[in-house]
Amino acid sequence: MASLNVVDSSQDLLEAQAHVWNHIFSYINSMALRSALELGIPDAIHKHGKPITLSQLAGALCINDENPMATIA
Repeated sequence: MASLNVVDSSQDLLEAQAHVWNHIFSYINSMALRSALELGIPDAIHKHGKPITLSQLAGALCINDENPMATIA
């Protein structure tokens, strides 16, 4: 019976840990979406009118090449 409790406890701990990680990744996804919107990525892709390469996207955005962290504030 004690062995069964250990298994249940381990399973509960694993499920709780998975739940926490799910919240962490959900937050990261929302921040990535926010950053994409602030940089104007959806608008740049839409204005291009067709699929766009990463180098074309980088050229279409107003990003300082010398200091990539300058746009993050």
